[in-house]
Amino acid sequence: INRDVPPATPAAISGATIAVCNGNGFAYATNSVAGLTYNWSWNVTGASIVTGQGSSAITVDYNSSFVTGKLSVTATNSCGTS
Repeated sequence: INRDVPPATPAAISGATIAVCNGNGFAYATNSVAGLTYNWSWNVTGASIVTGQGSSAITVDYNSSFVTGKLSVTATNSCGTS
């Protein structure tokens, strides 16, 4: 019997990378793998995840204070997090 392993790091994030200031409904996604929960996060304020947290695709709104930032995603299964 072999123990399952934590998931691999999700693939690159796809979605808009420029001209997002003060806009709503920007879509971002990574590869979808059955049985995984996805955790999305920003390293800045001014960007909000409005739908999709926990899934492989999210929608983001940006307010006027957003200048630049890094969007990250990890994947989790019953054995750990990527």
